Amino acid sequence: RYGDSYVFPAWINSLPTGKSLEFVYIHTANSPAVVSVSSYTLD
Repeated sequence: RYGDSYVFPAWINSLPTGKSLEFVYIHTANSPAVVSVSSYTLD
């Protein structure tokens, strides 16, 4: 976690082909989660 953001770990760049990272965000039921992706790169 970095401030109000979550940052993927550095090893994500060496994730083998066919593998994936699952991100699960758990929050209170009082309000819906607001999730956005600021950037991504496909190689």
